[in-house]
Amino acid sequence: ELLSKASAHRRLIGLTATLLREGDGDCKSGEDPWALLGRCVFQETFARLAPEYLAPVRCVEIRVPVVGAWRGMFKRQPLAAAVCLSRGKWEMLEHLLAKHAGDSLIILVERCEQARLIAATFGILPIDGTVPAAQLKDYLERFRARKILAIVATHVLDDSADFPELTVMIQMG
Repeated sequence: ELLSKASAHRRLIGLTATLLREGDGDCKSGEDPWALLGRCVFQETFARLAPEYLAPVRCVEIRVPVVGAWRGMFKRQPLAAAVCLSRGKWEMLEHLLAKHAGDSLIILVERCEQARLIAATFGILPIDGTVPAAQLKDYLERFRARKILAIVATHVLDDSADFPELTVMIQMG
């Protein structure tokens, strides 16, 4: 509970900071989770980092309407709906993958089942919490070296993942 409160402010902690340090144990009830972080060693503003260290980004939101039978399914079976994608989303994903063929690309999804389904359909490497750490490290090194061009991942890659050469990120919602 305390860590979830601190999680809401994780952007203030830094891109690669974690709330628990190896060997420090868990935060006991009533303890201050910020005490686990230690003092700030270096702090810099976004404006100062952007020109030299942060790549320019262009974000585009594409809304795909949920129509017909899909709309009813999303209301009746939220879990099943989260796993599958409506026809419009599949078509848009297919279009984006074709448009960005050859680009370094990551697709972020909510659920493991979604990642596996997209991976199987489009021949993309899936990454989720079941991938062992050593294998994950190998996959990410190969991705950075452009030996793997596309990855579909769950929230495993949300934080602390550094991909300087990434050209496209698709977040499926």
